[in-house]
Amino acid sequence: MRTLPLGMGLLVGLVACDEPPPVPPGHPCDADTTALDAAPPRGEFGDLVDGSALWCAIPPQGGAPYSPFRVRVQGPEALSEGVWLSMTAVDRDDGEELAYTDLNMGVTCANVGDSAGFWVSSEAHMRYSGWALDELDGRRARIELHAESLDGSVVIDHTADVDLVLDLE
Repeated sequence: MRTLPLGMGLLVGLVACDEPPPVPPGHPCDADTTALDAAPPRGEFGDLVDGSALWCAIPPQGGAPYSPFRVRVQGPEALSEGVWLSMTAVDRDDGEELAYTDLNMGVTCANVGDSAGFWVSSEAHMRYSGWALDELDGRRARIELHAESLDGSVVIDHTADVDLVLDLE
């Protein structure tokens, strides 16, 4: 019969009595609370609020006027599969629809910077189809952003009453 050296026997005994390893934390962007935030052009997250100015322009490639946004969402890991994003602008004075854009967006978990803990995406463009750029200047609009996980289990909305402008100076 073969025996283990004394040191090996003690090591095996110590390992066998060791505590189980800790359970690793969940996904760094998995959150119980939900939030949808959009940073307007030349702005920061948190700037798209009632009374703010929202810049409109013709995109570099041409086409219908647009307002670009950086988008981030907070919520459960179901968002990691992507989000369906709807962006609407309605004239606050006459109720006329100014813009409607919907798209599916892939997201990634930000683990550093101001967006750490949020699911972030590429830039989203809200298009004012059928409108000339000068027709939008000075209009008062209600912006409604709606994000939904692709499986439909998470729904998040953000609304702001803004003034459309062609120049932010």
